[in-house]
Amino acid sequence: SRKAMNINSIGSETVALLVDKGLIKDVSDLYLLKYDDLYGLERTIEDNEGNKVRKISLQKKSTENILKAIEESKKMPFSNVLYALGIRHVGETVSKQLVNYFKDIDSLMNASVEDLMQIDEIGEVIANSVVDYLSNETWLKF
Repeated sequence: SRKAMNINSIGSETVALLVDKGLIKDVSDLYLLKYDDLYGLERTIEDNEGNKVRKISLQKKSTENILKAIEESKKMPFSNVLYALGIRHVGETVSKQLVNYFKDIDSLMNASVEDLMQIDEIGEVIANSVVDYLSNETWLKF
């Protein structure tokens, strides 16, 4: 998902740290992160045997780079963003079909299961998945 969003400054170790600290559960949670959530966040570096070697923390520049990369990712095409949200059963092709039909997030959010099922290759399972995801208000803050 990260690749679809093109968030280059966030490596797998950083994502693992954010998940471990309970700051994110899925991709959309990245857009809720604030400077104070990230700055000073510590992780322990381990050697190959699993021994704790040292602690490192996110400093000013790293924190700013992560937030800048997240902000830049908002400029991605709507279909990439929709795909990267990780909505169950919504892959790249379905994302493009939804965007071609609905054009913007507001139209998509107001769509019913029946509306979604009017689109070729979108059945009840996909339609329900999209409606369920978009009706969950936690992702809206991004």
